[in-house]
Amino acid sequence: MEALAPAWDDLVRAQGLPFISGALWMRCFWDAFGDGNQALKILAAYENGSLVAIVPLRRTGRMLRIWSPVSNFHTPYVAFACVRPPSRAGEAILDGFLESSEVLDLGPVQPGAAVCAGLMEVARSRRLPAVESAVGDDAIIDLRGPWEVFRQSLSQNLENATARHHRQLQRLGKLVFEEIDGGDRLSPVLEECFGLEAEGWKADHGSPILSSEDTLRFYTELARRAAAAGALAVYTLRLDGRLIAFEYCLRAGRRIDMLKISYAPDFARYSPGNVLRYLVLKTEIERGKVTSYHMGTASEWKLRWANRVDPLVRVRIYGRGVCPRLAYWGARLRAILQRCEPLRIAVRSARNLADTMSRSEQRSSRVHGPIKPRAPSVMKTWLRTSLPDPLMRTLKRLGGRLPDEKGHEQVPEQ
Repeated sequence: MEALAPAWDDLVRAQGLPFISGALWMRCFWDAFGDGNQALKILAAYENGSLVAIVPLRRTGRMLRIWSPVSNFHTPYVAFACVRPPSRAGEAILDGFLESSEVLDLGPVQPGAAVCAGLMEVARSRRLPAVESAVGDDAIIDLRGPWEVFRQSLSQNLENATARHHRQLQRLGKLVFEEIDGGDRLSPVLEECFGLEAEGWKADHGSPILSSEDTLRFYTELARRAAAAGALAVYTLRLDGRLIAFEYCLRAGRRIDMLKISYAPDFARYSPGNVLRYLVLKTEIERGKVTSYHMGTASEWKLRWANRVDPLVRVRIYGRGVCPRLAYWGARLRAILQRCEPLRIAVRSARNLADTMSRSEQRSSRVHGPIKPRAPSVMKTWLRTSLPDPLMRTLKRLGGRLPDEKGHEQVPEQ
């Protein structure tokens, strides 16, 4: 990795690619989360002596050998550093991975990503089985200026509420918005930010950075290296000197990638996170140096701000042989089931019915004491004895939670 790093990062800068596609991100990630039991393989493709594509993957799977992206929960999406490689480069990359595995599994990526498009083209020309399935969306704010025009494009409720909360916070004391991109202040500010994140909802319902030494090491080292490369932006909002909100972002290729955000829970009524984002967008639009702000996988609160949503897909290419073919048809079946709306509705209805039954039993146990669990219904018994395990796992993923034999909820397998 060290030998490839200079050319790798030069390719990222030349193509205006996101920071997470570069060697700096990969080095920080692997140092923090790399598994000694998994092999890391980096294939680089050259044309006329110049690097045109670089693809780092790690080996997963036991019975079925799979090359998968080097990513986890902290990776907003997968991006590879490349120009659109010619067919020979795509062929070399595909051959390099499939010679030591049965499946090449890439995602979540944008459908038009150069590496994936090139590999899919080669797979089709060789008649190799391949599946491309949707895995979510990237919520994006296109920063179209000037500021007054952009502000009017926001929903009226969001703009009015955020402006009102901004005024309320200003009346409470001295409100200061800052951007830290390095220097001596970076370490103490990061310590404040990570401490604030541990106070919020993630302390009880999530995984704050401080909960894991590996995660803390990753975000600390990433900030240090990104700051040295001019790609870090930590935005903060302070009230009378106290940190009440922050955003930890990467800025490269005329885009901002938001990785972490949190706010002081005792100021939740003033929505300091929304006020901070409002000020961030205003500042960046007035600067005119970035054109998009990427918030990661779309969710309800992100869609309130987004004015564009880009699909993300998972691309799987299967080698030749019996095991890869069986895996391919299993993936096709899951894709068909996911698109079957009547089945999704049926699973959702079963889940809602189980929720109602569970709540009813809990109320009865509080009033009359513990009661003996009822025998499973005929439908539950048939589902759990007649359907194969892979299909049951698919139904759980489609429906969220399914009842067990006692009417309790089960967390879906990941």
